[in-house]
Amino acid sequence: MLFVWFVKYTAAVLFYPFFKQRWTKEYKKKKLPKPAILVCNHPSNTDSVLLTYIFRTRRLIFSADPKVLSGGSLATWFVKKMGIVVVDRKRPGVKAINDMMKVVNNGEILTVYAEGRISHNGELLPFKPGAATVSMLTGVPVVPFYTDGNYGFFKRIGLAMGDPIYPKHNPHATTEEIEEFNKKIFEAIKKMKEATDAR
Repeated sequence: MLFVWFVKYTAAVLFYPFFKQRWTKEYKKKKLPKPAILVCNHPSNTDSVLLTYIFRTRRLIFSADPKVLSGGSLATWFVKKMGIVVVDRKRPGVKAINDMMKVVNNGEILTVYAEGRISHNGELLPFKPGAATVSMLTGVPVVPFYTDGNYGFFKRIGLAMGDPIYPKHNPHATTEEIEEFNKKIFEAIKKMKEATDAR
């Protein structure tokens, strides 16, 4: 755990010129509840660094593709130390949902890129239902988050953070109920994107 905090605060100094923040008026940064599911759009490989920087006083557990563990042994050790739960987005299943549920049931903050892959044109891709499923099965709220991906030295990143969206807790939620809640999450982030991009 000391390693994680050392990395976070060292990064805070190094990345300050790279992550200048411009928060959308209606969607300012607020305290993350715990546990929670932080759902963010995914415009860049740098998104996880950004979120770790912004929420450096909290520990975020990222859902990640197995390919993040395909590097050398040092890289694999590093990402495991920072906190991840492996989710194969090409072949999601019960194990992935159970692993994500364990994170929030342990009182942690699970971070999910609901699009499942990077959007290279700035538009939101359809959301996969994993975050909505975990939220409904556990009753843990979703916190919607949007970044415009405008990363670079002394650029200002457009950011928005919504209020927690509380699900109707249902351990036996149907596919239709999960999809309806997933749509609600998507619409919340879409609204945040429109407000941010209009500035």
